[in-house]
Amino acid sequence: VVWKPSPYGAAVAELIASCWREAGLPSGALQVVQGDASTARLVMREPEISAVTLSGGMAAGYLARAICARRGIPLQAELG
Repeated sequence: VVWKPSPYGAAVAELIASCWREAGLPSGALQVVQGDASTARLVMREPEISAVTLSGGMAAGYLARAICARRGIPLQAELG
């Protein structure tokens, strides 16, 4: 899993990932990638990414839909 949290939730994402590691999650099973919208676009375009789940606004959803449709990968989105 590659998790690109909102910049506003960066510290919380790192804390949650740390808890998962302490609980025994296998190394490499979860990667937290910090950044902004441009980082999210890069992550969604990576060939190793096979599906996208998104919580965000409508603009983010439209962008994710276009990227995922071009790549032919599933998108699950909770918007607004």
